[in-house]
Amino acid sequence: MKPVGKKIRTYALLGAAALAFGVSAASAQAGAPASATSVSLSTGLDYSSGHYGSVRATDILVALSDVTVKTGDFQFTAALPYVTITGPAFLVVGAGGVPVVVNAGRTADKERKGWGDLNLSTTYSVPSDLTGDYQVDLTGRLKLPTGDEGRG
Repeated sequence: MKPVGKKIRTYALLGAAALAFGVSAASAQAGAPASATSVSLSTGLDYSSGHYGSVRATDILVALSDVTVKTGDFQFTAALPYVTITGPAFLVVGAGGVPVVVNAGRTADKERKGWGDLNLSTTYSVPSDLTGDYQVDLTGRLKLPTGDEGRG
């Protein structure tokens, strides 16, 4: 079996366990009275493979977990990816898990994995009585370089 397939299976099991935890936590809160503050946890997997300017393929697996706190008209989110990149391309994971090519296949094939950069965001939802029939959200994002630069 290819190493990437084995890793995908491992991440899928971890994701399923996290999803089960999230569903059970949501079910436990279903009977609780409504609150002005809520907390949610989510996780997901993204797998992509491409040549990214090289004749050799690069495989990317991103496991993303985030926590969101909503209170009043504000929403605060922190997301931290675990990234596995196998292949020649030197890539970084941009906003929303989109791969950004830094060096298209000019390096030898290798595997780089570890925690990526911490992404923080704050959203303010303008109250609907001020905007009429429109929904207006103002969002600020900050990406903190917490990943290991030496790993690429």
